[in-house]
Amino acid sequence: MTLNIDNAIKLIGHSSDQPGLDTLFNDAGIVQRPHDDGHDVTATQIEAGNGAVVLQFTAVYEDSYGPPRSEGPLILEDVTVYNARFEEGVEPFMGTLPLGLRLDMTQGEVIERLGEPTSSMEFLGGFFLTYDGLFPELTVNIRLDLATRIMHFVRFMPVEL
Repeated sequence: MTLNIDNAIKLIGHSSDQPGLDTLFNDAGIVQRPHDDGHDVTATQIEAGNGAVVLQFTAVYEDSYGPPRSEGPLILEDVTVYNARFEEGVEPFMGTLPLGLRLDMTQGEVIERLGEPTSSMEFLGGFFLTYDGLFPELTVNIRLDLATRIMHFVRFMPVEL
């Protein structure tokens, strides 16, 4: 089964205790759950499709993004979808992405689809396009492969303070 990205990004900023997360995970066949084991865990990840989709949870959400949308031990910080072409061992993502995006899109196709990014830059071996305001209170961060300018990943995250 594939994790529903639209439903996942609606849960960004919510606690790991949010019932909608259980529904999201159950629908995708994910048995692992984020948990705070009381040992100063600041972040934990849940993967679907051998890493095709990664949901990042943090215990320090408020430090970067302000108050969470619901209270609990860990808050969903971001949802990232990886292109299997660039990630060894990752299953191809078979779901749909929001905004009409596809993981095989080039930089030109992304800009044609979404318009000019809020910012763009080369960083850590990739080229990044950042879009603010495509969703209320969310940033869309797209990493492109430097050589091919094909989408390496897309990350949905809160706007930083």
